[in-house]
Amino acid sequence: MKHLQLSDNNEKTEITESAQKTITVIFVLMIFFYISAAIFAVTILSRNAVFLGDRLDLENALRVAEVKSAEERKIIGSVSETAQEPAPVQEAAPAEEAPAEEPVEEEPAAEETPEPENETKYYSFTSINSTTILHMREEPDLKAKSIYQLKPGTKGYVMELGDDWSRVYAKGEVGYCSNEFLSLTEISKEDIPEEAIEADEAFLTGGVSAVHELTGRSVEPEPSAEAVPAVPAMPDPAAFPIVDNSVPGASALPAADPSTALPAAPVPSAAEGGAV
Repeated sequence: MKHLQLSDNNEKTEITESAQKTITVIFVLMIFFYISAAIFAVTILSRNAVFLGDRLDLENALRVAEVKSAEERKIIGSVSETAQEPAPVQEAAPAEEAPAEEPVEEEPAAEETPEPENETKYYSFTSINSTTILHMREEPDLKAKSIYQLKPGTKGYVMELGDDWSRVYAKGEVGYCSNEFLSLTEISKEDIPEEAIEADEAFLTGGVSAVHELTGRSVEPEPSAEAVPAVPAMPDPAAFPIVDNSVPGASALPAADPSTALPAAPVPSAAEGGAV
């Protein structure tokens, strides 16, 4: 009996296992079927969508083409009708009276700003004549009359600077000196004394005499040959016979011949001498 029961149990177990395998296979097949159906459906739907989209685009393009052709026909018809109809003559509109213009107030012209002039420079000077006197002259010329004689190192002020000559003030005098013998130093206008400016104005208006009247200085006349004191004449050698006392009974030597005497050296006048 026991043997029969064990065999029955084994048969039942085998049947159960086979049933489970069958169910598993069926379940797998169903899943595969559903997946395949889903893929097929998606493919069909996508193709239909693309087809429907292309169809809609085609219909829209046809509609747009029909609208454009209709508009072109209207334009062509209107142009042809316009060409056939005569153009209406337009009557000239009456000219409107122009309103009176109000007087315009002229704006005052802007004042022009004067351009700045070249800045004037002012100088003082020191005479650099080392070995000779420096003449201050009435005119910028070596042949002009000398007003004053400047010693080396004399200081003064330049009233007008020129290329070769400058008008200067020194020692109460105004005149022209050569730039070659002037060492210039730039200064401000305030450094020039008032008496120098007044003397320069007097020189420009009245010359040297006006400067002397302003400063109270008298004009010294130039020395002449008559003013030089005469040198006493040498005694005549013939008036003094020469006797040689060393020789007894010697007679007086003959007098010297005036024609053979050396000429006296000339006496320079006060106006002569080295000068610039």
